[in-house]
This record gives sequence, structure tokens and C-alpha cells, in this order.
Amino acid sequence: MHLHPPTSTGGGYDPEVFRRIMAHYMVNDCFLEPNQLIGNASRLAGIPVIVRQGRFDMCTPPSTAFAFQAAVPHADLRIVENASHMPTEHNLLREIVRAGDELHDLLTR
Repeated sequence: MHLHPPTSTGGGYDPEVFRRIMAHYMVNDCFLEPNQLIGNASRLAGIPVIVRQGRFDMCTPPSTAFAFQAAVPHADLRIVENASHMPTEHNLLREIVRAGDELHDLLTR
């Protein structure tokens, strides 16, 4: 799930706990029915949607983000270079923070 191995486990990150949580979600199909997100995409009409997708994410590959954007055309999708799935990776974290700032600006106009 990492493009680059983490350089530290600081900040409370415990790989064993993370593995157990991820396994729990995977065993339970992430608590979603098949195609639930795409099937309910129309409910997002009028709601700002920002998607930041790691270019090298093999857990949820970019094709899933493109499929989501096709169902939610107003979604602001950006593919983040030199990033995979983990938001702890510098490039993806930077873009997530930037997206949060953009969303804040949009909602407080």
C-alpha cells in the first residue's frame, strides 16, 4: 500500500493495528454492497466532491477514481504523482491538505 516505505512509525502509527483494521474491512467488503458508491452517486448532486487519487495506488487503482468521476461529473479529481494509497505519503498528504483548504474556502464563501 506504500509506494515508498515509511521512514518512521511515529505519530501513533502502529503497522500491526493498521493491518488488523484493514483485514477487518476487507473481510467485510468495506461494509458496502457491490457498486453501492457508484449506484448512489446521484445523491451527491449539489454537494462538493474532491477526490485525490495516488497514481500508483494498487489497492484502489486510479480506474476506480475515473469510474467514480464518471458517475459524479462535478467531482474534482486529481491524480497525485509519486503517490500510492497511503495518506501518510508526502505527495498525497499535501494534496489532501490542499483539498481540505479548497473545500473550506468553497464552503465559507
